[in-house]
Amino acid sequence: MERHPPNRLPEGQLTVLAAAALDGAGDLIGFLDVAGCVRYANRAACDELQVSCELVLQATIFDFLPALTPELWAQRWQEFRAGGRLRSADRMRRRDGTTFLVDVQASLVTSDGIEFALVVARDITEARRAERALRESAEAFRALTENNRALVTRWGLDHRVIYANPSAAAVGGHAHSELVGNTAAEILDDAPAAARIEEALRRVFRLGVPETTELVLYGRTFDWHVAPEFGEQGDVVSVLGVSTEVTEQRALERELRESGDFIAQVIASAQEGIVVVDRELRYVIRNRFMEELTGIPSSDLLGVSVVERTIPQLDELIRYLEAALAGAVVRSRDINVLVRPGLPETWVQTTYSPLRAASGAIAGVIMVVHDVTSRRQAEQERRELEVKLLETQRLESLGVLAGGVAHDFNNLLVGILGNASLAAAEPGLHETVRERLQEIDLAARRAADLTRQLLTYAGRGRGTTLPLDVSELLAETIGLVRAAIPRTVNLDVQLDPALPAVVADRSQLQQVVMNLVINAGEAVGDAGGTVRVTTAVAELGAEEAAATVIGGGELAVGSYVVIEVADTGTGMDAETVARVFEPFFSTKGVGRGLGLSSVLGIVRAHRGALRVESRDGQGTTFRVLLPLVPEAAAAPARGHDSAATAGERPVRSDPAGAADGPVPVLLVEDEEAVARTVRRMLEVAGYSVTPTSDGHEALAVLRTRPGSMHAVVLDLTMPGLGGADTYRDLRLLDPLLPVLVTSGYADGDDMLAIDDDVHAAFLAKPYVPAELAAALGRLLGAAAPAPAR
Repeated sequence: MERHPPNRLPEGQLTVLAAAALDGAGDLIGFLDVAGCVRYANRAACDELQVSCELVLQATIFDFLPALTPELWAQRWQEFRAGGRLRSADRMRRRDGTTFLVDVQASLVTSDGIEFALVVARDITEARRAERALRESAEAFRALTENNRALVTRWGLDHRVIYANPSAAAVGGHAHSELVGNTAAEILDDAPAAARIEEALRRVFRLGVPETTELVLYGRTFDWHVAPEFGEQGDVVSVLGVSTEVTEQRALERELRESGDFIAQVIASAQEGIVVVDRELRYVIRNRFMEELTGIPSSDLLGVSVVERTIPQLDELIRYLEAALAGAVVRSRDINVLVRPGLPETWVQTTYSPLRAASGAIAGVIMVVHDVTSRRQAEQERRELEVKLLETQRLESLGVLAGGVAHDFNNLLVGILGNASLAAAEPGLHETVRERLQEIDLAARRAADLTRQLLTYAGRGRGTTLPLDVSELLAETIGLVRAAIPRTVNLDVQLDPALPAVVADRSQLQQVVMNLVINAGEAVGDAGGTVRVTTAVAELGAEEAAATVIGGGELAVGSYVVIEVADTGTGMDAETVARVFEPFFSTKGVGRGLGLSSVLGIVRAHRGALRVESRDGQGTTFRVLLPLVPEAAAAPARGHDSAATAGERPVRSDPAGAADGPVPVLLVEDEEAVARTVRRMLEVAGYSVTPTSDGHEALAVLRTRPGSMHAVVLDLTMPGLGGADTYRDLRLLDPLLPVLVTSGYADGDDMLAIDDDVHAAFLAKPYVPAELAAALGRLLGAAAPAPAR
């Protein structure tokens, strides 16, 4: 290393700087005499132990380490004199009685013929929690240790090895079987090393705290860290040992201790920034960490005043320095370091402490600079995760609300549509009354269309899923929407002709594409621009799958068909993007604001995801991600309302129309008004209706009157025993009984068993008498009964 003699400080000033550096350090540092009395403690120790710097000099080490006794301290002192080093984990006690776990390192130093123990303690509470988490997974333990260069062993209560990784066996040329089941004395020829291991194991089993001791094995030096492993009752059941070779490190430490540049080396090699300025605020010392942090060589700054360097935080820096020159120790807020181009953004927090000369006068300021970039990044990631979670919860809540409103409204519409249709069929009606009923019917059907859009947003819309070629579907759909796009918009379509099929509802997927393309065209508008529509297959890795995606929950890693609609239009700000999928929210003066809400619902119903990227004035890009499915799942779906499937049903012994008189039907409906209307619809259609208000009552009818019902009309959403549970119990009683399931809010999971049943069909609420009669007639495999007169 090149020397700079003119910048070298006198030995006395280096000593002052070293003391200041110790006082600004984050670790707890102290000097103790042979009796255990505290002769010096740095500021971090005083603050953590809740003792003033004056009172701490009246205390002993036994006041702060409850497990340490004068006898054990005397024994350790003899080890110090023999050249030994102490490293162990102890529980340290604060003045208020609370304790915390620390990693303690101690060694003997001599000044003017007087012996002192230099003790450095570091809080390892978090490390202890990490060790506990590691113990919870045996597989993680093995994966971590089997290929680890460190020597990993586990010791039982009898001090015998119960596990050793390959590195532990190889260090002495042992076979694995020579270690497991044996004690240290039986494994090693080195009696002192074996005794040291046994003593460390006894302490850890007895005290239940980890410690580190130095071992010399086969001519090599190791730091042996031993930690207790606790059982369910809180007792130590085994001890985990990890030995890391420090032969070269110890040799380097000896070399540095023998060097006159030891303190300068410590400052230069510190993993925190250390800067010293004099009373004129000129740079005196600036270590390598600061050079790497700022990209500015120290040679450019030594001897230069801070006020000569123009930085954004200069006024704030001057205030901190002036406070330290006045005798205060202050800590800055997080500040962004001004770095040269090409270096990453870095945030630091700095502690400013007065630098005192031997006379006690303040000679300058020592600054200890902590890199807090990782902490700030973690905080930012946490805030982003919270925003993402809140957005997901908000959309889920809106979906549940929309689905619930649609369900209740559909029940009301059954009564409105049903009674309007029944009334319109009455003979002898005045034409004016008939026209009014037709108006009621039209308004109710429009309301039904609105509830269908709400159900689609909630992901509860029912559709027929089939294997589809997305590119082929888009080519057809784009042809339909070209006329709806302004002529000023250039439509750029790039479709992958070799896309794998996805299982989807054709009409719903068309609705997604039409909404996105029309919205993109309107965003471009008369100003002119481009709407680009593309399809492709994308492989999502773990990082991209975890990105902010709306709908569908967390995406699995794997392949997806991607539909992308991008425009060069006006774009949206962040606030608009956050609300764009809300029902009834619109940035336009026309429409109901349900277009993108429906898109989101369809994507969620297809187990997909939707990503939107937009900036105000810079256009918008929507990406729809649809998961690929196994080939077995891509077989054409069967529709149970088709004539083909009706013909495939096995013939019952009592088909509809085989007996004279009305066909008996069991009605299961909890809403009284809906039940009255549906009963009247069925009776007018020629059925004999037995009404029940819940699943328990319906099952009781079927048990007490077996074979008496030719069909069941079952509401899916009921309190108590729900429609899905009622259906499953009903199937146990009669596997072939035709069941027409109706609902205004069909959950996909509830419909799985019904979709696979050829003797069941689904009719969405609201419906009119003709639709109910037709669906029930197809299910029974015969024409509907003659209408009642």
